[in-house]
Amino acid sequence: MAYSIEVKSKIIERMKKEKIANISKDTGISVTTLYRWKKEEKIDGKEEKREIQKPKQEERKKYYEKQKEDFNFRQGYVIFKQKRYKDAKECFFKSINNKGKACNKSIFFIGKIYVIEKRYEEARKEFEKCIEIDENDKYARLELGRLYVIEKRYEEARKEFEKYIEIDRDKNPHARLELGRLYVIEKRY
Repeated sequence: MAYSIEVKSKIIERMKKEKIANISKDTGISVTTLYRWKKEEKIDGKEEKREIQKPKQEERKKYYEKQKEDFNFRQGYVIFKQKRYKDAKECFFKSINNKGKACNKSIFFIGKIYVIEKRYEEARKEFEKCIEIDENDKYARLELGRLYVIEKRYEEARKEFEKYIEIDRDKNPHARLELGRLYVIEKRY
């Protein structure tokens, strides 16, 4: 069925206001035909081809990949809170693909799981990765300092707590508390 230019322009105007799927149901025109008409819309007797904005495949891939990472991190966090550390660690490993915020948090929680499992060398490596990705990651510094205290490396622990205080600008008492505990251990009253 052939449509006149007036009918086409009305349909195109309606396309702008409503979803294409609704128009194709009402008019019986296929979605591909509507796309073609949109491209070949006539304005002032001149044919003007318009590009239809479709999300690029790469952008869509990145978006869905990010959603997967976030989902895996959130799932891992919930499982971590349930103290099912082996399953949580698997979820955190799945969420690590590129250097993003969720990735850094996942590495941090993997380090915490290693501390719980008393695998201190691996935990230290994970916390150092966090700091390498983001130098201002105060929580990784705090956990690294606590780990140094466990390993009786007091000078390095003190440096990490002081860096935490410097980054945090003394808003959070955690590092001051840990620093106080360290001074008690060292008998520096």
